[in-house]
Order: sequence, then C-alpha cells, then structure tokens
Amino acid sequence: MLKSRATGHRYEWLIEADGPAKLQAATHYYPGWRLTVDGDQRPITIQNPYGLIHFTLEAGRHQVVLAFGSTLERTWAAAASAAALVLLLGRRFWAGLAAYPGGSRSRANVNLDSDQLLCYNC
Repeated sequence: MLKSRATGHRYEWLIEADGPAKLQAATHYYPGWRLTVDGDQRPITIQNPYGLIHFTLEAGRHQVVLAFGSTLERTWAAAASAAALVLLLGRRFWAGLAAYPGGSRSRANVNLDSDQLLCYNC
C-alpha cells in the first residue's frame, strides 16, 4: 500500500500489487457500500462468517475507493420521514390556529362590560 486515506464513510487506497491480490477491508458489508478500482465499479464479495468486504486486484498500481452511499430504499425512507414530519408540523400548526376564535391569534372575540375593564397606561 503506497497511500491510504479514510473518513467516516469513505476509504481510499493507492495500492501497487506485484501479482493478483486478494484483499479484505476491515469493514462489515452493508447495502450501500460501493467499490471502484481505477474509476470502474467492481463487485464486492463476502467470503467469511464476519461479513467483511473482500475484493481482488490485478497486478499493477491501482487507485481503490470503498465508499458508503445511499440505496433506493434508504432514499425513499428518508423522503417518507420528511413528508411525515411536514404533515405532523402542519397539522400541529393548523390545530393551534383553530384553538383561537376566528382562527386568528391576534384578536380574541371577547365581550366585556365597561365596569369589568381596567386600563393601564391609557
């Protein structure tokens, strides 16, 4: 390995192999992991009981990127969650407006006799 860089959801390696190489990343496979070698997507294999990611390389120098991204299911779930939040907040907002007479928070329709009023700073 000539160079290595890792962040929370992305690993990058510059690897020089003298011959065909079988490699294992210390990362458990989960849907969403993508492997690219020299810019081309490659299949990920899982060949152990722990679910660690395996891949093979041919001889030569290779730029390898293992990155975690979203899946279609995860994207739909996030959109459904956002829509539910908007509906919940909208319902709460409209229910709050309906609690005031006339549907407005600024004016209350209150009938008071003049002897029930006190005026401060009048």
